[in-house]
Amino acid sequence: MHRHNRETTSPETIEAILSRATWCTVSMVTPQGTPYAVPLNYGHQGTTLYAHCALRGTKLDILRHNPRVWVTVVSNAVFYDGGPDAGACKAGTFFSSLMASGTAQIITAEDERLHAMQCLLQQFGIADRPLGDAMRVTTLIRIDLGDITTKERPAP
Repeated sequence: MHRHNRETTSPETIEAILSRATWCTVSMVTPQGTPYAVPLNYGHQGTTLYAHCALRGTKLDILRHNPRVWVTVVSNAVFYDGGPDAGACKAGTFFSSLMASGTAQIITAEDERLHAMQCLLQQFGIADRPLGDAMRVTTLIRIDLGDITTKERPAP
């Protein structure tokens, strides 16, 4: 990392970033070698992310071929202009971010699928909502994160 003064490594920081954000970008590589990135809502428990999607689609086809992914999470992003008399170099963004390699797996066990769905609902503060048909029409994916790097530029 170029700006080591912005790097954070504590488990508390990792948890805070994952808890504040509501979406991530998951990048993967198609069987043809083409990069493919998709924004996803997620829930988490520790450094395991849970995502949901339709029962079929490009993302699932790619993950079945190659489960290795790269995840980016950004929270608290706020642009500031540096003030009315500041030059362009004084403008910037306050933020917290996390990047990590990961391994994705389509969840098939019903107990883990229910846990994943509960983590998703909890992330959005709606854990008390009834599931209805959600479990029947949803694919759930677990992403186990590794090699986590976080970076912050907090607002003053």
